[in-house]
Amino acid sequence: MKTILFPTDFSKNAANALNYAVEIAGLLSARIVVLYTIRSLADRDTFITKDTFSTPEGAEKALIKLQTDISAKVTCEYIIKKGAITDEIVATTKQQQIDLVIMGTKGAGDVPDSLAMLNSTTANLVSESVCPVLAVPAGYRYQPIRRVVLVVDMDEVEETVLRPFIELVTVLKAEVILLTIVSEKEKVPAQSSKLTQLLESFPFTTHTLTDPDVVEGIQAFIRTHQADLLTVVDRKKNFLQSLFADNISQKLALHTKIPLLTLGE
Repeated sequence: MKTILFPTDFSKNAANALNYAVEIAGLLSARIVVLYTIRSLADRDTFITKDTFSTPEGAEKALIKLQTDISAKVTCEYIIKKGAITDEIVATTKQQQIDLVIMGTKGAGDVPDSLAMLNSTTANLVSESVCPVLAVPAGYRYQPIRRVVLVVDMDEVEETVLRPFIELVTVLKAEVILLTIVSEKEKVPAQSSKLTQLLESFPFTTHTLTDPDVVEGIQAFIRTHQADLLTVVDRKKNFLQSLFADNISQKLALHTKIPLLTLGE
């Protein structure tokens, strides 16, 4: 991963995420592209909490200062766009060949938990983005990522999907905890040899979750294992889409305060 996109609105949420962007960019020797979007009136995304810098001139002044601060540690440039936030983020990921998006956000109803975020801009971005998205909850302060929970289902995960995850975990030197979700009707699976081969270059342990309340089970698992990062694979029309369906979002909202990395399939 060589290029990280950091969308900002100059809020505290964005400042929290910036710490992750700078630290990860440093580990990967990657550059950061800072994106500020001046919203159109039709944009209903909830990522931006307030539009303090409503003109290109005002935004650029703040971005120059931000670029100077970031450039003291890693290579950085900035872009100003006008339009719908999600559309501009997705367009920029393609135009700039972005490998990872890191953004600060908060959930629906001001609940700053990782999975509730999928009901707002992050949800749209995850479904449309061509690269992984790391969402940092509101109020979460940067801390080194030492333990990562990777949630998978019974279906095989392609190597191309996991490649960014493996690269990130490798430079972080983090422990991976593989959590396989198994329904009550399914047998506990033998571990996929392909998946274990992909993970064999760093320490990892395997676990299964058969709790009928999947979200509560994951929540308890994260607390017990003191995870620093939760990673899921967005299968669009498969298991994880049903897991995050809007009609059960309140029931499924994980009240965790750790970052969420979503890998698109």
